[in-house]
Amino acid sequence: MQQQQQQQQQEAQVQQIDEQQQQTQQQDQQHETLQHTEQQQQQHQQDPMKQQPEQEKQQEQQQQQQQQQEQQQEQQQQQQQEPQPAAAAAAAPTDTAAAAARAANAAAAAAAPTDTAAAAARAANAAAAAAAAPTDTAAAAARAANAAAAAAARTDTAAAAAAAAAADAAAAGASGHPYSRAAATHYYP
Repeated sequence: MQQQQQQQQQEAQVQQIDEQQQQTQQQDQQHETLQHTEQQQQQHQQDPMKQQPEQEKQQEQQQQQQQQQEQQQEQQQQQQQEPQPAAAAAAAPTDTAAAAARAANAAAAAAAPTDTAAAAARAANAAAAAAAAPTDTAAAAARAANAAAAAAARTDTAAAAAAAAAADAAAAGASGHPYSRAAATHYYP
């Protein structure tokens, strides 16, 4: 990174030197034009009619050249005062990375409340399931007890029927009557 920055700075310095050379060349050309105008003035001094308009043109040219020189000096000062483009280009990636980091932090901060709400919902579901578990267990126990009671009742009913049949058989045998009590009640109402 430092080598790239140094190379960019060197390139910027070279460009500044080239611009300064171009400006000096322009100034040399302006000096040459001034000398040429002076020679023309000397040649046309013999003709007073031609001197006035030519002098006015020359004065305008001189004023324009002075303005150009002042503008060039201002440009040179600005170039010296302004930061080098190489340094700005080198700083640009750092600024971009910082902006990306800020955007990522903002996205994470925006997602945090959603995560918190989801965690709270999960905790509420877990608490509701834990609270409902004893009720479910009690209901299952009650169902099991009812099933056992129903099975016992069926067993008791069968046992009672068997006991009644045995009692009838014993009664019929003791009386010597060939019919049981149930048969007697059936045939002899």
